[in-house]
Amino acid sequence: MARFDDAISDLTRAIELNSSSSKSYYYRGNIYFELEEYKKAIEDYGKAISLVPEYGLYYDARGDAYKKSGNIEKAREDYYKECDLGNSFACDRLKSIILKEKKEGKFEIEK
Repeated sequence: MARFDDAISDLTRAIELNSSSSKSYYYRGNIYFELEEYKKAIEDYGKAISLVPEYGLYYDARGDAYKKSGNIEKAREDYYKECDLGNSFACDRLKSIILKEKKEGKFEIEK
């Protein structure tokens, strides 16, 4: 736990020194994700996305955090975006969500 705290402190300091570093937000988001602090992870991933919106890995990470927090709709949106950016793993993950929702009778096609 102390190592996570140290890493968060270091990354927070890095962000203070260079607030345009998407990687610092992404890495800090990863630590929050590991600590199951999904709201903070989503915020940091969102900031990374706002700085580099064409980098699919950030959408994947935020989608995972949304999924863990129970917000499947937001997770699906991020996986769609990542899939649109060309990541086939995101497309596969999206397919599994859709298949599960169809099986449970929850899937609706957006109009």
